[in-house]
Amino acid sequence: MNYRRVLRVTSGYLLWTTYQLRGLDPKSLRFRLSLWSILHFIIVALIYAVSFGHHFERSSLLKIALDLSPFLKNLMILHIWLGLKVFIFCIIEWRSLTGVLNGLVAVLTMKPESEEGSPRNDWRNELLTYLLFFITLTVAFGFGLYIAIEMDFELPPADHIMIALALFIPHFMLAGSLRLHNLSIWLIRHELADLQLKLGLTTVEDKQPVVVEIINPVLKSNEGAVEMATNIPSEAVTLETYDKVLKAIQAIANYLKSWNGILQRQMFVLNGLNFNCLLYGIFTRIYFEKTWHLVFIGRNRRVFYAANYVIFACISMDYHLLIIIQMLFDRMKKDFSKEIEKKLSDPKSITKEKYEILLEIKRILKEQLNLKLFGLVLFKLWNFFIIISLMLLTIGIIILYQYFTDQIDAVAQLMDSNDED
Repeated sequence: MNYRRVLRVTSGYLLWTTYQLRGLDPKSLRFRLSLWSILHFIIVALIYAVSFGHHFERSSLLKIALDLSPFLKNLMILHIWLGLKVFIFCIIEWRSLTGVLNGLVAVLTMKPESEEGSPRNDWRNELLTYLLFFITLTVAFGFGLYIAIEMDFELPPADHIMIALALFIPHFMLAGSLRLHNLSIWLIRHELADLQLKLGLTTVEDKQPVVVEIINPVLKSNEGAVEMATNIPSEAVTLETYDKVLKAIQAIANYLKSWNGILQRQMFVLNGLNFNCLLYGIFTRIYFEKTWHLVFIGRNRRVFYAANYVIFACISMDYHLLIIIQMLFDRMKKDFSKEIEKKLSDPKSITKEKYEILLEIKRILKEQLNLKLFGLVLFKLWNFFIIISLMLLTIGIIILYQYFTDQIDAVAQLMDSNDED
């Protein structure tokens, strides 16, 4: 895989969202600040400031939200203030992100541009990397295009656009943390596969194409196996190569220990924004089916459904990708350890120095390449499900409380009107 091109494209997107301000310098292979990135941020900051101010002016959209439900209006106010704090938080985190990005470049094996080839598997893996990175954006664009078609490509009022920008610009920025986390784990996974090959060990890609793993990460079938031309007989691997592989894996472990915690912290904050968006989406959907469908008819109803579905689709897509990439990363570590165990089971086939290096690599894979989900607990599937379940349970309790409160208020108003009569 051409790591240079992948990092240039993906860092360009993150720069466009103003999640970070540095682009990859192809000569020094360092992420550096540029005049264009500064000007871009100033423009985005001005747009956000103007949009933020619209929430404190008279607006038909805010009036509609208040008429539909005071709780809905309060959710919007909460999200706008959370967004402001997130915007400032992202700016504060820029300095740390420089270390994250430059650290990622340091642990990847960057070939000289003259040696960058395009083997069949490489360009497939590169395309798959772009797909995983941009798929949520593509889904959101698809919903946006559908809404535009329903609206006959007519722009909504300017104040509606400004209010929407103020709500989503900070969310759009911070979502880059999840993109960068997935990208770094995905590229490190490929780097581990390359290091495994350098030791002359069979990788998981030899047994099963990575596309099949994406479709079903726990699939055990060996159908469609592709033998990689880069496999090296293990007996021909020198002690120097063993030592280089050990140092490379130690560097990956140090990178994950030093820098992945920053991304997990940012994803924890992103989870808070997602919580508020899910609460907003579920609340509006329930109340729409209950009463608001009488107000929205025809085209407006279809637009509402699309705007509501896009919230669930994008958040669900992000969480699914997070889990799938983590499962593939864990499987790569497990496969690497199994191959090392096979090698260690026959100590006579390797020298004592190589044996000790393999033991150390196995220890690092088991103990030092473990991630913490949102900086809280070990990144395990069940831990993820527990956290998401707690989120949804909390949302359910809040909505039930608000629903019964609204019903009690409605009964009280009805009783008051009867008393007046």
